[in-house]
Amino acid sequence: MPPFPANSDDPIVLDDSVDMDLEPAPPAAVDSSSTQPWVEKYRPKSVTSVKHQNATSTSLQSAIQTNQLPHLLFYGPPGTGKTSMALALTHQLYPSSLYKGRVLEMNASDERGLSTVRNKIKTFANLTVTTPTPTDLSTHPCPPYKIIILDEADTLTKDAQSALRRVIEAHSRVTRFCLICNYVTRIITPLASRCSKFRFTPLPESAIFEKLNEIIDGEALKVDEGVIPLISKLSGGDLRSAVTTLQSASQLNGKHVTKDIVLQTSGDIPESDLQPFVSSLKSSNYDSMQQSVTDLIADGWSGQLILKGLSEMVMDSEMKDLGKAEVAVKVGEADRRLIEGGEEWLVVMDVGGCVMGGFRSEN
Repeated sequence: MPPFPANSDDPIVLDDSVDMDLEPAPPAAVDSSSTQPWVEKYRPKSVTSVKHQNATSTSLQSAIQTNQLPHLLFYGPPGTGKTSMALALTHQLYPSSLYKGRVLEMNASDERGLSTVRNKIKTFANLTVTTPTPTDLSTHPCPPYKIIILDEADTLTKDAQSALRRVIEAHSRVTRFCLICNYVTRIITPLASRCSKFRFTPLPESAIFEKLNEIIDGEALKVDEGVIPLISKLSGGDLRSAVTTLQSASQLNGKHVTKDIVLQTSGDIPESDLQPFVSSLKSSNYDSMQQSVTDLIADGWSGQLILKGLSEMVMDSEMKDLGKAEVAVKVGEADRRLIEGGEEWLVVMDVGGCVMGGFRSEN
């Protein structure tokens, strides 16, 4: 019998031999660790395992042991462990069964207005602290207060920061605040004075090498010689950038990471592309410099990336210190003009003329 009658007016008759109680096959299990970004997968699990922030780690470890945690203000460049330190702290204090009710994580760059402080933050701060079970107390300190982590707090408006100051005053008995920012000068003084401030510094090469080697071993990567120093140099002390670059490079060539692939994924200009420009400056060949700048911009490189690569090569050159200082000032002025919308070709040519004069004074 055909599955459907030829005439649409005829009733549909189902074959009893066919089992209609079919259930969809369960979805294939996916290992979440295999799809997780390495920044999250290898995030430190304790405050003492955060790289190169020993003073902060020691202070927070003491606060965990004594249950006397002040309000915190973490500040410093991106990728230095500020958010990792805050998350490691909360995971050491509370078990997973209490975590959702005791910890609120927010990113102020998404919600930066006064309503965020009045609604979300104040509502959570007003909640009663739940009583931990004996099992929870046997594994974690479970102090009698909640923690609110406010990432990128320097993006909060001045009114929101003023309102947050009053919330901190009113709920300090049962709530601790951890503010995280890149620029501490953007935090109003009355708010900053209520927190213990901890400065996070850029990571040295040794700390980045150690973390990257840990990931390489964990992911069974094949890495060419010179790749790790190159990633460290490109990251500029930003461990998050270094880990992300390593993961991106490993996905392009079947877990085999080469220097060429790292340069492709980093977005920086390869030295081979920038070398004709630098050679024209050293030889004081204006026509060649003009053509090199035209070619670089035609290849899609932005003026800021060209100036970044040029300044790095100049600082590593044989130019005298006075000439390097003049170039550094010129690059700073050029960067400001580019941000304000200046013409890239003209700005790069202007800096090129300054660099050319510095090389000419060497001869």
